[in-house]
Amino acid sequence: MPSKHRVKITVDGKAYWVGGKTEKEARKRAEAKRAKLEDGARTIRKNMLVKDWAEEWVKTYKEGVINDNNVRDYRSIIKIYINPAIGHMRVQDVRSHDINKILQEAAETKSSAHVKRIRETCNQIFREAYNSDLTLVDVEKGVKRYKGTPPTQRRAITPRERELTLKVAKTHFGGLFVLIMLYAGLRPGEVAALKWNHVDMEKRIIYVKDAVKTTGEVGEPKSDAGVRAVPISLPLYNRLMRENHGPFDFVCTDANGKQFSKDSIRRMWQSFKKEMNIAAGCKTMKPKYSKHLVLVPPLVVTDLVLYDYRHTFGSDCQDAGIALNVTRELMGHVDIRTTALTYTHLSNIAFDEAADKLDSLHEKDNGKE
Repeated sequence: MPSKHRVKITVDGKAYWVGGKTEKEARKRAEAKRAKLEDGARTIRKNMLVKDWAEEWVKTYKEGVINDNNVRDYRSIIKIYINPAIGHMRVQDVRSHDINKILQEAAETKSSAHVKRIRETCNQIFREAYNSDLTLVDVEKGVKRYKGTPPTQRRAITPRERELTLKVAKTHFGGLFVLIMLYAGLRPGEVAALKWNHVDMEKRIIYVKDAVKTTGEVGEPKSDAGVRAVPISLPLYNRLMRENHGPFDFVCTDANGKQFSKDSIRRMWQSFKKEMNIAAGCKTMKPKYSKHLVLVPPLVVTDLVLYDYRHTFGSDCQDAGIALNVTRELMGHVDIRTTALTYTHLSNIAFDEAADKLDSLHEKDNGKE
């Protein structure tokens, strides 16, 4: 039988309704409820730090529910962004401005998509904390949306950059790494994780099965489509044939002969790009009062980024007349629209070929006007 009388209580901003047969009983039960909530909240919140709750949240709501790659992504966001900023705080003390500060700082250097993932992670963590009465403040309501930095525009390398790349790749320790991206279109993390037992030299196939994550761990590629086979073109085949290796060795290693990490990939690319500029005619010098060498005259290779080699592979596929759906599979894209919009801009070769085909088609109309 429904209670005839109901009393509303508010504890730290959250409303509760308590019923009773009489108004006196309802009020008495309401005060008991208030005391229980306040005592319980004090007991739980006293020792529950954000870092502890975040770990509990991953174990309870993510592990075994979503795939391992996504679990690692959540842990990475917690480790890199959340714990350093508020991990030491009690869950009950966190407010929306604490989350906004994390997002604001991330937005200065990270993409909008990455900032969005951080925001969603924070919101999920504190939504469940609120639902579990670990905090009596709904932090999510005050969290703002930050756009982040504009996405980096990828491009295909120029003929001059290709010439310099092939020249430097002959002697630089990162040469094979760059050539695999150029001739096979692998992502940097996929190259870093590639082992020789996934390279079939007889059939001339690279089997992409692993990738190095931002956390440094080796796992599956970013999506199911990332697990794929890529043909080894002749220039890459000839280079691979010159390598001495064991079956479980990494195909590419850093300057110290170890597996590439995110930082060592960055350092390798800085060194490789510097050598490209030297090959283009730049000289090195040490300015007065400086410990570091600089390049003179002005750099020839400037805006080129490592990922542009993967972009070039997509454009090369177009120039070779490879069907878009095949290119999508070779590059490991989930959505063919990504391939179409991002990696297959109309090149000069494709443009000239289209012009020749249109001339042939319309040749019969020539002189009729």
